[in-house]
Amino acid sequence: MEVQARALIDAALGALKKAGAEGDAYLEYQRRMSLRVRDQKLDEIQQAERLGVGIRAFREGRLGFVYTSAATPEGVASAAASAADLARAATVRDDLMLAEPGEIRDGRDEGTALDLYDPAIEQQPLAAKETRARETEAAAMAYDPRIKRSNGAGYAEVLRSVWIANSKGLFRHARRSELVVDVGPVAEADGEMQTGDADHQASHWQDLPAPAALGQRGGKRAIELLGSQPVATGRYPVLFTPDTGFALLLYLATALNGDHLSRGRSWIGDKLAAPLGNERVTVHNDGRRPRGLAGLPFDGEGVDTRRTTLIERGKVGEPLADLAAGKRLKKTSTGCAMRDGYEALPGIQTQDFWLEPGTQTPEALIAGIDQGLMVVGLSGWWIGLNPSNPNFSSAATGLWIEKGKVVKPVSRVTVAGSVTEIFGAIAAVGNDLVWDHPTKTPTFLVSQMSVSGT
Repeated sequence: MEVQARALIDAALGALKKAGAEGDAYLEYQRRMSLRVRDQKLDEIQQAERLGVGIRAFREGRLGFVYTSAATPEGVASAAASAADLARAATVRDDLMLAEPGEIRDGRDEGTALDLYDPAIEQQPLAAKETRARETEAAAMAYDPRIKRSNGAGYAEVLRSVWIANSKGLFRHARRSELVVDVGPVAEADGEMQTGDADHQASHWQDLPAPAALGQRGGKRAIELLGSQPVATGRYPVLFTPDTGFALLLYLATALNGDHLSRGRSWIGDKLAAPLGNERVTVHNDGRRPRGLAGLPFDGEGVDTRRTTLIERGKVGEPLADLAAGKRLKKTSTGCAMRDGYEALPGIQTQDFWLEPGTQTPEALIAGIDQGLMVVGLSGWWIGLNPSNPNFSSAATGLWIEKGKVVKPVSRVTVAGSVTEIFGAIAAVGNDLVWDHPTKTPTFLVSQMSVSGT
């Protein structure tokens, strides 16, 4: 594959040079497999393989972009020529930049140093992957007699290889593996149904949870919400669990996106020096975390990825930036210009993104609440996800706490507040950070939030 990749990239860059353009070529090869078990029977299985190249052409401050799955030197050269032609008609920009070549230009797998690819996945027979899904579903169904039905259990894998090269001499390559397992048991009682969706992402086979653990997690979620009702509207302490805190981090990332900031679209505006949180709040993004779930050694422009601290003890650190946003902000790229496949242009995205954990256990946080809500599920939070909007609002399900103990399930409520107020009111952060998704928080307590119910 390495020889073919080099030939395709050379064809793209050669065609750009012939057309009088600069630019880069991003090649991606991936194999996908997913299966789903429902009622202990194999319900579906899918396999796919794809190879394609995305080509950016820079000409006199103009950008043209074309992608192709015609994975031959002739097909790629034709696409590159088309990208150069498109650049002629584009609007002139003053922020177009190509990444500088680094020390590594020989096409070695740079992901090896970060242990991003697990060869054991390919060595596992299909039967072992199906068995994992069956055992996960069986554990969920056995959790409680009130679990009557199942939406199934799934296993999915993506084995990905990427190359990027540009007309400045950059040439980089890395592989990564991505796994997801999930389960969806359904509990029933007194005409009510609750689904206990649970899932876990990993980069290595051995990092997946035991089927029994994931199944029981899904079963517990379904059972604990049976009989849920709204609570009285008011302002209460709100405890976000690791399954729900991610939504607030994404609101933060949208506001600290360098593209939005540099174009005046972020509600933060020119207040980068203002507090955003308190001393308990530190937030990092890292594209180079070993066995990371969303990173690579380089981003979609070929720039080295790295750790960026967006919030440090309540103070804004660095915004996320690609080359263009960095130029507009008079800063450097933070290596977070990621691509959603070869068909996409690079754009600023988080990688492994998290709230730094504290020292208290979740149990200790619960014990300290006199009356409040523990949020275990959110829905609709993405509707207000806009860089110009600092207000967070989401429908929520959860568990009601009184005098330090969980007393009843809660549903049909809304939690809301401005992002600055919420992060500023974080009173404690738990020690239970677990890397099962690329955007994660431990449990954390907001001293007061608006809860709309009855």
